[in-house]
Amino acid sequence: MNKVKIAALAATALACLSLEGCGGADSGGGGVQSTPTPPPPAGANASLLGSLKSETFVNDATQGALTVANGAGSVAAGATTASFVYNAASQTYTMTVGGHSQSFGPSNIDPSLTNSQITTYIIKSGNTTDSLTLTKPGTSGHFTYEYVGAAFWQNTNLASTSSGNGSLYAVAYGEPTPASGVPTSGTATYGIDMLGAQTTGTTVSGISGTGSLLVNFSTGALALGGSLTSGGGFSGGGALSSSGSFSGAFNLSTTYADGSGQMSGRLYGPAGQEIGGSFYTANDGTNVAAGVFLGRTGAAGATDTSFASQAGAELLNADLVVQNGKTNGQLGTAALGLMNQGMPSIVFIGPGSSWAMSYAYWPVTYPHPLAVTNALASANGQGVILTDTAANQYVRAGVYFDKTGASPVYDQFTFGFETPASAVPRTGYAAYDTFIDGILVPSGTTASPTEVVGSGTVGINLASGAVTTAATLQDVGSSLTNLGTLAGTGTLSSAANSFSGTLTVAGATNYSGNWQGRLYGPAATEIGAVFNGAGADGSSLTGTMTGVFNPAILDPAATLATLTRPATFAANESIYSNVPYTFPGYTQLAFRGVTQITYDPVNQTYTIGSTGLKFNADGLPLLTGTVTAADVVPAQSDATFTAYATPTMTGRILNSGPSNPTIQLSYLSFAEMAQTVSQGGSNPSYTVDHFELFGIPTAQSSMPTSGSATYSGVVYGRGNVYAFGTGDFVLGGAGQLSANFASGALTSTLTLNATPVGGGTTQAVGSIDYAGTITGTSFGANATAGTGQMAGGFYGPGAAEAGAAFSYEGRTYAQPLSVNVAGVFVGKKN
Repeated sequence: MNKVKIAALAATALACLSLEGCGGADSGGGGVQSTPTPPPPAGANASLLGSLKSETFVNDATQGALTVANGAGSVAAGATTASFVYNAASQTYTMTVGGHSQSFGPSNIDPSLTNSQITTYIIKSGNTTDSLTLTKPGTSGHFTYEYVGAAFWQNTNLASTSSGNGSLYAVAYGEPTPASGVPTSGTATYGIDMLGAQTTGTTVSGISGTGSLLVNFSTGALALGGSLTSGGGFSGGGALSSSGSFSGAFNLSTTYADGSGQMSGRLYGPAGQEIGGSFYTANDGTNVAAGVFLGRTGAAGATDTSFASQAGAELLNADLVVQNGKTNGQLGTAALGLMNQGMPSIVFIGPGSSWAMSYAYWPVTYPHPLAVTNALASANGQGVILTDTAANQYVRAGVYFDKTGASPVYDQFTFGFETPASAVPRTGYAAYDTFIDGILVPSGTTASPTEVVGSGTVGINLASGAVTTAATLQDVGSSLTNLGTLAGTGTLSSAANSFSGTLTVAGATNYSGNWQGRLYGPAATEIGAVFNGAGADGSSLTGTMTGVFNPAILDPAATLATLTRPATFAANESIYSNVPYTFPGYTQLAFRGVTQITYDPVNQTYTIGSTGLKFNADGLPLLTGTVTAADVVPAQSDATFTAYATPTMTGRILNSGPSNPTIQLSYLSFAEMAQTVSQGGSNPSYTVDHFELFGIPTAQSSMPTSGSATYSGVVYGRGNVYAFGTGDFVLGGAGQLSANFASGALTSTLTLNATPVGGGTTQAVGSIDYAGTITGTSFGANATAGTGQMAGGFYGPGAAEAGAAFSYEGRTYAQPLSVNVAGVFVGKKN
């Protein structure tokens, strides 16, 4: 029978709760048994198939009731205790609830309401009608199960056409799984059928549907969800005990009304092959529902591996922070069922009743960065909004909001396909670009919450477990305004996939709180966390952060010598060329990020990509290429430099580390590479010299914001010094740099000397002074006399080292281009 017919049948078979009554044999029954027969034992049958022995069935039961007086109705629903007994000799079923009992035998079967899936019994005595609807046993198909069945006893009493009362008792019963047969590891997915009834005013409607139920046997987490044949859906979540029973929350959404309530049930069959339970729901006192769901296992465990390919239901772990009105958020963990059938729903199952909740959701995903809409704070009613970015494949974030009460409630959470603990890397460093979404509840009783967004990074030392985070937050009101800078530390568990720690937000209002999260994806390529913060002014801040692994972010404590994976550095570049007849003494400066160098420590290769925009616009070539260990020129290499030669470029790279006799740098280096360019015809060829400054920049969280420091180092470059001759010169010398981290002011003096290319006398050129400003971990400066620029930055923890690419053209009335030079300065803190 298809789902439509099942729904129609349920509407008829379960309609005896309504005041219309039902036909059937008038054979008495009902009432109270004064001398009950001793019940047969439980577990007498191995299954529900074939001829049954007498048995008192283990069961879980709920009830719903409708009372109508002069056309006005009242309802009630809840869990109950039922006795359900089969007598093999008389082939009768007897159900007893409280002090009321009714037996149903073969003569009471109504053929018009019986088919291959259900058997319906009807007993009518005067104004009282009793019916029993039983699902038939089977090994496949909807509603027909081998070890579990559903029984519905409906009792209706009609006093008149406008007054009466009725009750429905919904029972899941059968041959339960013994405690020894309950699985203790792994997961299972059950395809389930749901059948029940719901009151609407003074009438009753049958409801039926299908869905999925997921169980994690290791943790006991259980979630279910599905769709109704008449529209709407259902969802629930709970905890499975070691004995095989479970209980939890249950939600129902129909075309008539929404309701919430409870469910209870257990595993059935020798090894938990089937499952069954009963439920009830209620809303504002006008609508109630009661029913049963039954299911059998399909494929064990989840088949999806990411949200990009997710098609079925999933049972996932979640981190959760609850923002209740004007109180600071509480952090916790929960299991989360993501149900995609019919009515999509997110189901939370937590360690206590306050965490056991089921949310219907509407998947509204914002772009990154979030548009200035204040959508979370301005949303009304109840619902779930997903707030992560489309870039995430393994982790999602969202918020459940309930603004129907006096104080708004925001439950924010992250969930997804987490990295198995055994697959979490335990060496090296991992960093993630993060997106933050949260809620700020101001102090005071009249202030309205606002949404908070931000972006930042999370870094993890996988060997030590040290976790750090830094981000900039903005308050989304009518426009984006700066909220402050978030900074946090924590520890990654050495045995599990979880981390936690403390954080602060420094701004106009300071916050302090906690954060927790985990890694996601098969190779820990994504991260998710939740956080809270209590404001100094009594306000409360909560939110989520999700992120994607960024290999370009390096361990701020690493040195160039300790890198273990390829790293791409944003480089500052200066360029010099003396192009005959075209650009004599030409210099060019490219700022960090315009050019880059990728270093592979495993294969000992450097890939250089120069994109000097002005240089390229003038028709001069870019520098691109890779040098390898096979390109090293030993005769030209020494302890200071390693020399390279390829068919397209030659040059050298400064050696880092303590053994360099010229300067001992740990985080900073540079490449000096030259390319020879032919002009064609009779025009002479020329050389373009590129100086590429690269290294591990200081992390923003490690950058000093007070005090000052001086740096001493060396200068290398190339240029024309016309006072010494018309040829090109190799530049050397010393450099000094002074940084005021409090004010951001910076000065530098480069004292240069020049030696003719090809050898000759080294002569002093003089000093060039620069003055500029620190921005973040970078700086820019201009020459205080003549025309020149400097572009550089700070490197290593606490700005331990500093370097810059520079260019300079010194002009006088007697000699318009007296000095034309470009190069790099590298130094370390004094």
